[in-house]
Amino acid sequence: MKFTGEKKIYSITWVRKLFSSKVQHEDPQIQQQAATSNQVPQSPKNSLLRHFNITKFKIDLADHFGKEDKVVHYCTRYLDNFPNSYSTMCIRAGAYGKLKKYDEAIKDLDSAIQLRPRRFMAWCLRGVIKGLGKSYAEALNDLNQAIVIDPIDCFALKWRAFCCFKLKSYDQALLDLNKVILLSFSDAFTYINRAEINKKLNNHEEAHKDIAAAFKFEDINKALAYGTRGVLNLECKNYQASINDLTKVIIKVKAFDLSSIQKICNLINLII
Repeated sequence: MKFTGEKKIYSITWVRKLFSSKVQHEDPQIQQQAATSNQVPQSPKNSLLRHFNITKFKIDLADHFGKEDKVVHYCTRYLDNFPNSYSTMCIRAGAYGKLKKYDEAIKDLDSAIQLRPRRFMAWCLRGVIKGLGKSYAEALNDLNQAIVIDPIDCFALKWRAFCCFKLKSYDQALLDLNKVILLSFSDAFTYINRAEINKKLNNHEEAHKDIAAAFKFEDINKALAYGTRGVLNLECKNYQASINDLTKVIIKVKAFDLSSIQKICNLINLII
């Protein structure tokens, strides 16, 4: 089974929520115009501010309906007039990332980092984008920098664990997911991923505990969990248990999963 970090992709909404809680006064141009609007209600600047508040609303609306191309379009319009908007650069980069236009995303994030190198978000997102592009070592450099700025951001910790796993740095990946769980920011994927790491480290008992913990979440991907446990049972030579789990994978996905079927056939031969 595969480590599931790349399937649990960030959302632009997550980017926006993080800005609302962490970033204040990030667009000096807008703050200045907002102050002016209180004094001169009918000024051209006031009209411009209202226009671009509408553009921000359109960005939110496009994001809500999953229209990443529209998010890019409206972010570009906004940046044409407010080129130093750090948050908008990051939001557009997030949209580019979901469109798999990684080069464009990196350009936006390079600009954002150059503009505000002590801010967390662009470092984190650039690490995520590089991870999606399978440049795991480069991604680690950016994620490490993000975690230096904000040591308890669980999103960055999860992605660093993913990159460490891909680079076979299993001990560091385990430390990061342990911290995520300690900070109460875990979900079913966190435990399934930790089970994968523990399996790689031959901590089979701990891996079984992780899968059991994952099943306690209502939104668990059961096919993924059964598949992970099926392979784990196979490695532990619990052949009948492995067959049971891999059979459940086929039932859950309601399709012929060739990998699972192959494993089941091999296991039946072993038992016979």
